[in-house]
Amino acid sequence: MGIEDDIRELLSQGYSPQDVIREGYRKSTVYKVYSELMTEIVPITAPAWQITWQPANKRYFSGQTAVFKYTVRNTSGIDLYVYRSGLQPEWLEGEWYAREDRFLLHPGNSRSLTISISIPADISLGEHELRWGLDAQFVGPGAPISSSTIQTQWSEPFYLEVKGPITGYKVFISHSTGDMYLVRQLQCSLDNEGIEGIVAEDWREPGAILEEKFKSKIRESHFFIALLTANGASSDWVIFEINYALSIKKPCILLKEKEVHLDSPIEIEWVEFSRYEPPEAIIAKAQEALDLVKQQHYGLSLPPNLAPVAAGILAFLFGLAIGKSKEQGSQNSPLINDR
Repeated sequence: MGIEDDIRELLSQGYSPQDVIREGYRKSTVYKVYSELMTEIVPITAPAWQITWQPANKRYFSGQTAVFKYTVRNTSGIDLYVYRSGLQPEWLEGEWYAREDRFLLHPGNSRSLTISISIPADISLGEHELRWGLDAQFVGPGAPISSSTIQTQWSEPFYLEVKGPITGYKVFISHSTGDMYLVRQLQCSLDNEGIEGIVAEDWREPGAILEEKFKSKIRESHFFIALLTANGASSDWVIFEINYALSIKKPCILLKEKEVHLDSPIEIEWVEFSRYEPPEAIIAKAQEALDLVKQQHYGLSLPPNLAPVAAGILAFLFGLAIGKSKEQGSQNSPLINDR
């Protein structure tokens, strides 16, 4: 199944959007699917106004200024008097960037504006929720009594990506489908650092021979990462992918839980960690392993700068170390372990 299919399945089984986001899926994708599901159940009434926008970029950096060109349109059949309009980012905790423009919009009319917001330098990488806001009231004949006072109205949320620059690196993530909640977290951590995490299930190729499909995706990647949890270590596909990556001298990083016993021999050292260890100990082990990978493969086709890959992996491991117990999460996962 694809990412949206996974999310739809989880939501249909009673998981809340917040639960699904905690499993490692992107906020924007989760709420897109959630909105589609809710619309199927209860049709959404169109708002009496509409804001459309065009951000200068899709991906912003911390400390940067984001500039939005937006248009306010009156979609009702009554005159709309606008007092203020702007954006409320989640990091302002209830406050918002607003323009003090006052103008009257007749039915069907619109006004184009521009607004800038400052992204904090210390903001966490990832997706951050924003909402468009409007201080307005309906005026003139036909205006409802409830609109006699100015009310701040908010749009549905959208999400701003605050991430590292695109590096061009690709990382193949070898895994069991029983660990998809971990896979999505690692994929998000890598994406935050500008790295594409390749997950075979996301590439649909009807009629393709799976073995050749996996080999092709491993070859086109710069790095190979395997999640050797209890599920991963017992997966024939994961062992096959590791051996193939080694056979073509692909830079490999194996993340193995300390409690997991490997039945199949693997001729490479791994990063062994326990979720019960202090975060600093896990991070130190991962950093040491990444430094060794860099030394061993420097001079091959591998770009020498491992910093973004290291940051993505360390962020993932840090999340494991301080997050909820993944033992329970794995047991509760509704996904079938077929890899």
